Amino acid sequence: MDRKVYDIVGKRKIYFTISFVFLIVTILYCLIFGVEVDVDFKGGAMVSYSIDKEVNLEEVEQKIGEVVGTNVTATVGETIGGSGQTLVITFADEADQDMVVKIEDSLKNDLGIENANLLDNNSVSATAGMKFFLKSLVAVAFAFIVLVLYIAWRFKKISGWSAGIVAIVALLHDVLVVFAAFAFFRLPLDDNFIAVVLTILGYSINNTIIIYDRIRENRDLYGKKKSNVELVNLSISQTLGRSFNTSLCTLIAMIVVVIVALAMNVSSIISFAFPLAVGIAVGFYTSVCFAGSLWIWWQEKKSIKTTKRE
Repeated sequence: MDRKVYDIVGKRKIYFTISFVFLIVTILYCLIFGVEVDVDFKGGAMVSYSIDKEVNLEEVEQKIGEVVGTNVTATVGETIGGSGQTLVITFADEADQDMVVKIEDSLKNDLGIENANLLDNNSVSATAGMKFFLKSLVAVAFAFIVLVLYIAWRFKKISGWSAGIVAIVALLHDVLVVFAAFAFFRLPLDDNFIAVVLTILGYSINNTIIIYDRIRENRDLYGKKKSNVELVNLSISQTLGRSFNTSLCTLIAMIVVVIVALAMNVSSIISFAFPLAVGIAVGFYTSVCFAGSLWIWWQEKKSIKTTKRE
């Protein structure tokens, strides 16, 4: 059956330009406005209270900030069962018992929250936070290495090492977009960021491997009758419907989760589901438009070097 073949590779300059411009914008934004970092990574305290009334978060941050002597971030969420709300106060300092008492007094006297009951008090040193961050990076790096080795072995017929490295570059592109989602929407980098990154690594690489597998099959089928560009365009076109439908179904599910989390004011779920939805959408774009085009560019460069040597 005839299938329409899209000229994906022919528009690669557009894709590369979009990604490059996005990279520059992200770097400039982070340099100018900075990045929110959770206490899990930078160290600090997280004190949680159950409350029974609506609060003004800006007023809470101002009053509690005066008490602890540093900038404070306050968030609210529904308690399990919906009988009240949870107020979470985070700041870059340790919260000993005296500090907790001062915060409770401020909540009751300055903010009029009579029924503020302490739920949890966690303090993370800056050293422990950095160690956790480094361990998370090691986990991501280990995942990259395993993926490169697997792809290099699995797709030896289509220059496995180049295919593996290109897949990793494409994954780094997805990680950048996820990071940008956290930065632009002022979501603090925390363990949710690492969870989203690891999820995207597995999800996005799946679409890329499917395209690689079709390229290998088409190479066996057509041999030298088709160029690399024709093979990549054909393979992407053949797998486009499957990749789109799979990504769309998962994206819709994540959007529903985000809407429910917004309605219930559950910020911890929002900071996971929203960046994951962004990563899924961009992962589809990366696998379809970016990875194959980058692989073609790599093959062309290698061919030019081989020709010059001869």
